[in-house]
Amino acid sequence: MKVYGKNVFNELDLKKIRKVYLSKNFNDKDIINVIKKNGLKYVNVDQKILDGMFKHNQGIVVEI
Repeated sequence: MKVYGKNVFNELDLKKIRKVYLSKNFNDKDIINVIKKNGLKYVNVDQKILDGMFKHNQGIVVEI
């Protein structure tokens, strides 16, 4: 299942995250630090790819 948005990411149990898709323009340093600190798998993609998944995604889509 995929979910999206900054607030949703912040509420998730990090152990349940399989992969994070970030827009190449994503600049929320707090979220990026959490991803890296916890060794979460992530990939930077064009915003168009995220828009194809969810229209209003805030630059982040999470696969759980």
